[in-house]
Amino acid sequence: MGHPNTARAMAWLLAGLLALAGPAALAASPAPGDPSPSGLARSMDADRVRWHSSERMLRGYAAEGTSVTLWRERGQLRKIELTALGERGRVLAEFYWRAGHLVSARERRIDYGRHIMEIPADQATPMSVVQDDVIDYAGGLPRLWWRDGNPGQPRTAEARSRARELGRLADSLRRLGTLPPPAKGCEWQCGADWDTGHCARFVCR
Repeated sequence: MGHPNTARAMAWLLAGLLALAGPAALAASPAPGDPSPSGLARSMDADRVRWHSSERMLRGYAAEGTSVTLWRERGQLRKIELTALGERGRVLAEFYWRAGHLVSARERRIDYGRHIMEIPADQATPMSVVQDDVIDYAGGLPRLWWRDGNPGQPRTAEARSRARELGRLADSLRRLGTLPPPAKGCEWQCGADWDTGHCARFVCR
């Protein structure tokens, strides 16, 4: 089935991905390209030359479209990247796996300062990071936690809550990545339970 907003969503997603690719783009929009404070995440990214990627488009998670890229090494999941575009900002998330376990997660919330349609086409999209959470996991619990680049106490209720939220999202995206490429005219969408912080079932509509 055709969706009237699909072309616009794809255009904004492409712009969002280009904003993350290359020194020139990063110079114009430095905030989303800031390196993670997690040494574990940086060390794993150093091996990315050996990884292979696949992509899934996800409908219904964000107003202007969502792209999910999965990175694998010899079939084993290493990383998932999410770019979710809204009307006034975007969410960028990265999840790292080792031996089948989530070991690090990062979620950045970016604000445009105004509605995306109010920004002139010839003007760079302003991007301000309004929240940046990085969590390293051990046994499913936060081992280290950074908020906006500053170290926090990983044993607090807030840290554990964020760890659960990001863990649920990571697990949902991992399961999305096991689904086949959708048929022509069909997009993957959560069929149940986004309100609980995860997707229990994906459907293609």
